[in-house]
Amino acid sequence: HASRQGDPEVLRECIEKCEELGIKVVELLEARVLYRDWEAACEKVDLEASLERVEHLRQALRDAKDLGVNAFVLTKGTENLRHLEQRIKTEQELSDAVRMRKMEVIAAATKSACDAGVHDHPLISKAHGLIETLYMKRSKVHEATERAELHLMHETMQLAVEPPPLPESESSYGFARLRALRKKEQIQVVSGLRAAQEAKDFRTGLVLLDRIQYAKRADVEVDPQYYSNTEWMTIAERDQQEQFEKDILDDKPASRMLAAVDKANPPDPLACFMLPNSTIVGSMKVLFEPAGQQICILPREVVEATLVVKLQDFSSAREGEAILQQCLGVIRRLIGEGEEVRCLRDVDLVTLDAETEMDGVNSRRATLQLPIAIYIRRNHRGLEVAEAICRRGRVGADLWQSVRMLPNSKTGPLELCTRPDTLSENCSMQLRREEADDVSSALSSELADSLVNIAMDQAQGWKLNCRQLADYTRSIRSRILRTIHLEFHWSYPKGIFDSLDASCIMCNEEKVLDIIDGHGSQAMKYAVPGLGPYSPRPSSHNKSLKGRDREHHDASKAMILPVSCRDEISDPTLRKGKQTMEIRVDLLPPSVSDLLFVISPTNSRDLSKFTNLRSVVVDADSEGSEILADNEVNYQAKFGDECAVLISIYRLEDELWHVNKINSFGHGSHRDYRTVMKKILELGYPRHPAMRNLVPPVLDRIQEELNISHPVKETRVHLTEKHALEMGYAVELSANQKAMTTEFLQILASHAFPQAISETLWLSSARRMDQKQLSINEAIFGDAWRLRFEFGWTFPPEQEEEDDPTPFFLDAACVIFEGQALRELVDYRGAHGVRWVMNGVLDYRGYWVGQIPIGDATGGAVKHVGGDFNYTAREGKTSMEVQFNEIPLGVTDMFFVLSSHSLPISPFSDITMQVKDSTHKDHNISDVFELTPSTEKDTALIACRCSRSMERTQWGEGIWNLEMLSSSSGGQAMDYRPVLQTLYAIQASTQKSRQVQWPYKGGFNGSKGREDPRSLIRDNTVRLDGVSSADAVMLGGGLHLPSIGSKSSARRKDSEDGTGTRSVPLTARGVDMARQMS
Repeated sequence: HASRQGDPEVLRECIEKCEELGIKVVELLEARVLYRDWEAACEKVDLEASLERVEHLRQALRDAKDLGVNAFVLTKGTENLRHLEQRIKTEQELSDAVRMRKMEVIAAATKSACDAGVHDHPLISKAHGLIETLYMKRSKVHEATERAELHLMHETMQLAVEPPPLPESESSYGFARLRALRKKEQIQVVSGLRAAQEAKDFRTGLVLLDRIQYAKRADVEVDPQYYSNTEWMTIAERDQQEQFEKDILDDKPASRMLAAVDKANPPDPLACFMLPNSTIVGSMKVLFEPAGQQICILPREVVEATLVVKLQDFSSAREGEAILQQCLGVIRRLIGEGEEVRCLRDVDLVTLDAETEMDGVNSRRATLQLPIAIYIRRNHRGLEVAEAICRRGRVGADLWQSVRMLPNSKTGPLELCTRPDTLSENCSMQLRREEADDVSSALSSELADSLVNIAMDQAQGWKLNCRQLADYTRSIRSRILRTIHLEFHWSYPKGIFDSLDASCIMCNEEKVLDIIDGHGSQAMKYAVPGLGPYSPRPSSHNKSLKGRDREHHDASKAMILPVSCRDEISDPTLRKGKQTMEIRVDLLPPSVSDLLFVISPTNSRDLSKFTNLRSVVVDADSEGSEILADNEVNYQAKFGDECAVLISIYRLEDELWHVNKINSFGHGSHRDYRTVMKKILELGYPRHPAMRNLVPPVLDRIQEELNISHPVKETRVHLTEKHALEMGYAVELSANQKAMTTEFLQILASHAFPQAISETLWLSSARRMDQKQLSINEAIFGDAWRLRFEFGWTFPPEQEEEDDPTPFFLDAACVIFEGQALRELVDYRGAHGVRWVMNGVLDYRGYWVGQIPIGDATGGAVKHVGGDFNYTAREGKTSMEVQFNEIPLGVTDMFFVLSSHSLPISPFSDITMQVKDSTHKDHNISDVFELTPSTEKDTALIACRCSRSMERTQWGEGIWNLEMLSSSSGGQAMDYRPVLQTLYAIQASTQKSRQVQWPYKGGFNGSKGREDPRSLIRDNTVRLDGVSSADAVMLGGGLHLPSIGSKSSARRKDSEDGTGTRSVPLTARGVDMARQMS
């Protein structure tokens, strides 16, 4: 009857009862053989289920049924087979969804695969990354379509087609929009060039040429016939110069300029400071340190098993317990360091009949059972560990017999007990070539010792040579850590009973991504970006959306919820409560790096009334809800504390989730998370902003150590992939402080300096960082003569869809004065040159008539270094660079002017100026100054003035001061005359007066007592051989020319009257150009 039932245990009971009744052994042989076959078949099913080999498990079940084993006995194996088949199916569906690249399908397939426990980590990671990538691309395409800006649309669609590309159904509308924008751009530039040519507007023509080159980056095709001919621009500029000369002769400019000087009121400077001429630069590195104390590292996979020892094979229960301890030791040796073996419960004594005694002497059917969990974190895979502890083999027997485990080998024992797949084998599982000899010798020694031990055991009659670890392991199951629960416990000893609300703040390296509490996601309320398809949106929001907005919103409804709040359990009788949050670790997106858990009172705002605060991390998928970490707050909250940050779960470079206890109290609650976010920023999250917040106190401490009055500047702040802060600093030295360079360098190189910085880090980082995380590089000295003046602005607001951004540019120019005399003007065309003589008329202040490319009165010290337009952000910038140590000594003032060609400057917003050190990258000499036009209709803005002090340092170097003016004026790049009149007025009121040379033609009459005006210019003159009389009249009649010198001649010592002018030979090219312009 038992043979027909097909249950091995029933058959075993019948055989034992027959033995007790004295039935002959020969009559029980058939039953014993059948029992042995059934037991082997069931063990085979259990083994294949543990190794998760579907085909082998299916064959083992088939063989067991063929032997007559009851289907009820094989229920667990059948369920495992069904689960593995479902896992394979979901894994295949996920692979198909990844190939389809449809975000909603991938999200649903990913959740199903994670629920089914798919072990393919690369596939799961790829799916998560694909979800985020597709969502990001879809959002960018939607935003670019709404903005309808050519370059943004072009860059976005290029991003959309990069692998992995968006599906064609999602990108087709974007490409259609891009084609329309390209056509619009082509029409605008062609029509603009035609209009500029008709108006002889060469400046707008140059901007349109640059715009055509920029449009080519967006694949805009413009016929070369529209922009290849630029001769009209040269002719237009030449005609304008001739008109300027005519206006000067007709309008008598000298008297007009004098009138302007008398009426003008110079603007008051908004700010004034001395420009440095040297710096001390250094750098340091601060390593990232998470807040709190680590209490746990979450495992990546968990292998659960039960150790079973049959007491009938031993004389007492003590021997069975010793075998269990020996099994645990073998498993620990197998998995090596870094992994953990944990006993889930105490040893259970399981009896199958009433005759079993606790001392184990008469126990025939009692077993000792010990459930264990192996937490896999770093080196191995769960299936490899499961295979190692359930496989029977030679090495496994040696490990079981031996007491010592390869003491000299760096290779873990598990690597010798498993055969991982070579295609997916982890690098840490491979034997290193250089260690092969050590492993071989150690293994040979180990096997020899084992053989000796086995021989001794056999001599003593022990029955160990046939027993292995696999004989004591049952119900092996490998799984991925999917779900953990964070339980927050509290007590409310007195008063009206209250409870606590738990919240999760999710961050990446740069910003807060989402806030999850009992009401769901709070991302929209606090203007944080959210997790896209990983976080829900309020259902009321999408009712107001229409058209493509509704379509875009519905596309993100296939949500994966990695964090959620579960029901609260409160017991007013015991005055205790518990709030639970569920975290799906396998569903957390790759962009999330930190999770911080905050508790706050539900009704009141006083956390001090709660006691016995405790947080517990629980493995929700384990059979007994195993506790992974326990954090008990050992101190009471103070009056006024409103919330507490108890736990942080964060991910590092090892791709493992670490759990830290923080237990920090502060202000804020679930009603208003803004104060809570300030609190977590103090604790170091998000990581990058918190690390950047360390820079100001460090710079202040350097200033304090050097005992200087002006602030220390940052030069470079960079965060590495490991979140380390690399920062540079610059100590600016004025001309008077240069003598203290050696003293400053000694302070920065002393041993007390790192201690001072580490003390500041300790206080500024909530006691997270000290000198262990700090490394300081040697500081060096360098000059800071080459400065860049950088100007930026924002385009005027868009008026309509057909808005043409061509006129939205500003020109920067530098006007150089020598006292009240105009010496040079430099803009995007280079140095213009200044005439002091026009048609025999001498004016000391100089005439500007456009660009005369004969020389450069600054000696090349002032240059226009170009500009850039970001049509996507509707921003522009332009820069000028000055080499202060190469400026001729006669130069006293330099004005920097911004001008708009065709629009008033007032519609432009966010006009800024900043002075930077071109020698040391990222060193900002000045802060960003905001420039505001003083009138609405003027087209120019005088930004600042650099003036040279009459003092000299002990090294003979000049001292330069910067004054911020922000004064409006007329004029623009095609006609600087209005702004020059304003600058003449400013110089007349600030510089010492000098006798103005009134218009004077012909030679000197030689009257006694009257000074020759030409004697005021004490220069070495030059004769212009080969120049006709007409050319001489054009160049100034019988007067000699002031020089427009080369760089070397401009730096020579000035003449006695301080004019700084020089005469140099005029080249043939200059003479030819003079003839053409006359």
